[in-house]
Amino acid sequence: MEYKLNQCVWELTTACNLRCKHCGSNAGAAREDELSLNECLRVADDLAELGCKSVTLIGGEVLLCGHWNVLAKRLVELGIRTAIITNGFNVGINEHRTIKESGVKYISVSVDGMESAHNMIRGKNSFSSCIELILKLKKDGYAVSVITTVLNNNIEDIEPLSGVLSDCKIDAWQIQMCAPFGRADDKSFSLPSEKQLLHLLDFVVRKRKEDKMFIVVGDNLGYFTRHEEDIRSPLEKKGRFGRCSAGLKTVGIDSAGNVRGCEALYDERFIEGNIRNTPLKDIWHDKNAFSYNRSFDTALLSGKCAACDVKHLCSGGCRSMNYFSSGKLYESSICVR
Repeated sequence: MEYKLNQCVWELTTACNLRCKHCGSNAGAAREDELSLNECLRVADDLAELGCKSVTLIGGEVLLCGHWNVLAKRLVELGIRTAIITNGFNVGINEHRTIKESGVKYISVSVDGMESAHNMIRGKNSFSSCIELILKLKKDGYAVSVITTVLNNNIEDIEPLSGVLSDCKIDAWQIQMCAPFGRADDKSFSLPSEKQLLHLLDFVVRKRKEDKMFIVVGDNLGYFTRHEEDIRSPLEKKGRFGRCSAGLKTVGIDSAGNVRGCEALYDERFIEGNIRNTPLKDIWHDKNAFSYNRSFDTALLSGKCAACDVKHLCSGGCRSMNYFSSGKLYESSICVR
């Protein structure tokens, strides 16, 4: 079977100016062996040859990668929808210049709650910087979205935060769960309760209907609850949503060139190859790669997932959340169905 690559999430550096408590890559200092610009440009050409439609550049803090704008410009020139995700902290004149030079039109800013919760999670007083950046980017004509990672200690901020983001007139809002890996693999963290998750999904449905805010629910939330028809986008309803897409439609690349089916599968177990040794297109087309999804069978499901009436659609949920929360790839630990 031929798998068509649709989306790539690409970590350019682990350098970061924050120390977020939920950081999956333990970002701070850059890796010593991060990909050079020439190596990145070669991968960009491979992505275009594979027909990849969308690339999201991340960090660490992506704006701290010295050549991110040159790479982004190449991706844009290749006709790939290119976006960046920034933590929004201390984005000054130089950073705005590189954003303009890159040709990128889609920018996501991470905002993890109201001021107190956001600053606690991010480790610095960065909330006001985020809001200022969002307002400036909107004024300058960029498509701006916000990504909020939900923990047990900020989930109550979602509703008041929606008012702030509405006032900012953002284009989209992605709400996702925090998977417990990297810095988030900490016993002081706990996932929201089933009651909290159901309340969150109720809120998303209501907000979409009342305010027409475009809210994207992360693939590690929900799964065939009573909310599904209302929280999934039209594209998801037509087939994108239904099972983990790692290695089927999506790929992740880290700053050292390691290739995974998804950047949220941030563990050596899921490395399929390295672009320094093997071209990305060869890794993608390897018949033995991404076997956890490409060779999936419902017989692999365990626990309640094995007996679920929609297991043929869901396939056990988000592989990353499953693996890092319980070690079981094929059994969801957060399903609220």
